[in-house]
Amino acid sequence: MSDFGRHPLAGVAGDGLHHAATPGEGLLNERQAAAFLGVSPRTLWGLADRGEVPFIRISRTVKRYAMADLRAYCDRNRVNGGVADKQYIQQPKGEFNG
Repeated sequence: MSDFGRHPLAGVAGDGLHHAATPGEGLLNERQAAAFLGVSPRTLWGLADRGEVPFIRISRTVKRYAMADLRAYCDRNRVNGGVADKQYIQQPKGEFNG
């Protein structure tokens, strides 16, 4: 049977994610993946173009992102509230010269 005339949401699970062949492994579109990471789609594009976030190319203009890859990206970039965090919030000493 051909897919001609199928509803565009046919084959999409009830959670709104496109599902890969591996059970339980969802594929997200760019908007969904960006929302998962808490960034804009433009930031996600930059991360993907730099190779920081893997993606699956569906067509020339369509990318999908695996949840496992997004979680791995989060794990690689996790900072546990140590010295690395403090260097970003430490205020310069002295008076403001502006």
